[in-house]
Amino acid sequence: NLEPETALTYNIGGAVNFGGFRATVDYWNFDFQDPLTIEAPADLLNVMFPGGSATGNCGVAAYAAVQNRFTFAGACSRANILSYRTQYINGGNVKTSGIDFQANLNVGEVFGGDLSTGFDGTYLLKYDEAPYEVEGFPSSAAGVQKRAGTYRASVFTGYNRLRANAFVNWSKDGHNLRWQIRHVSSTTQIETNSINIARNVGSTAKIAEYWQHDLTYKTELPWDTTATVTVQNIFDEDPPFAIGTQYNYDPGSGNPLGRVIQVGLKKRF
Repeated sequence: NLEPETALTYNIGGAVNFGGFRATVDYWNFDFQDPLTIEAPADLLNVMFPGGSATGNCGVAAYAAVQNRFTFAGACSRANILSYRTQYINGGNVKTSGIDFQANLNVGEVFGGDLSTGFDGTYLLKYDEAPYEVEGFPSSAAGVQKRAGTYRASVFTGYNRLRANAFVNWSKDGHNLRWQIRHVSSTTQIETNSINIARNVGSTAKIAEYWQHDLTYKTELPWDTTATVTVQNIFDEDPPFAIGTQYNYDPGSGNPLGRVIQVGLKKRF
């Protein structure tokens, strides 16, 4: 019984182009109605067993549809859960806004070659989400959740305030060298779960910011051939630890591969 997702959107921005400098700034705003989403297991558990209670709403007639989502090893209780079923639904309304930005500068001749630099990124101003309902019951009694700057382990999603890239590029006579930096800002883990409790961390563990440096060298060879050497994550940075998550890091922000060296050769015919 899903309804179509709709949204009221608008954006306004400006651009500057002066000599070797170009820049754009864009403010965007989205107001989603009936967004399509999947229920979080933590929300399903909270509706059936509020406050972490042992038996919660077991046997309560009004919660029969919620109880049917669970399979128990014996009587209905939190300790006897064998499996549960979440499903796609129309979630609570979401209002989000932010700023996209980009700038590039052609510096000119440096060491006999052309040097350029620039950056781009997005800054999340707000991400306000109203609670959805599980079989007619609110998934949260806390009302509208302000998620900007937070991380939800139950849905593996970080609402990082800032995501940005910067680069420096030098080229001369078929040689090109590019240094790129990627940055993702820190978030705060806002969900309490058994792992947090066991480690006495609570529900506000901080997930550190992440930086990654990449270097790429490209050169044109004879016979219409191009060679490329790339070193990703030069300083072998580990992704920031995210307690209570399935992977122990935020997969949407950090890179778990460490330093990676790639060599490529392309021949054009």
